[in-house]
Amino acid sequence: MKIKRGVKINGAKPELLFGLLICQRVYEEHGVELRVTSICEGRHKRASAHYTGRGADLGTKSEANGQQYGQSLKAEITAGLKEDLGSEFDVILERDHIHVEYDPKE
Repeated sequence: MKIKRGVKINGAKPELLFGLLICQRVYEEHGVELRVTSICEGRHKRASAHYTGRGADLGTKSEANGQQYGQSLKAEITAGLKEDLGSEFDVILERDHIHVEYDPKE
């Protein structure tokens, strides 16, 4: 797992950090390295889970060549994340990253 320079983990919930360990395994199963591009910093939507330490953005491009993964690889990773993280996490494939957030349903 790599964390992009400038990513702040101060304030991240333990549940999110545990979830990132699961994310790492899913990425490895698909032959790519997990790169965390945002947790508690940056600008996000008004009610974003990033601001409460429950959200993270995961990279979807090769660090070696800067190219986005193909749509099928992104879809496979997203499906694997949804399955392995379970119902307490939301997983959303965005245009240039995958957003995961700890969001338990009551």
